[in-house]
Amino acid sequence: MLKTGQVFNNRYKIISALGSGGFGAVYKVWDDNLQRFCAIKENLYFEKTFITGKIL
Repeated sequence: MLKTGQVFNNRYKIISALGSGGFGAVYKVWDDNLQRFCAIKENLYFEKTFITGKIL
């Protein structure tokens, strides 16, 4: 997860976390280029495990 105060992509300053779930997290950020608050989503990487078998 991103940390409050961290600057992302030399543009977005993380203000606070708005929520998170199984696929990622959403943050309230300050956009230095637009000079306004926005939201960004961080997608979390996960690996699917497949089980293969033989039906007898």
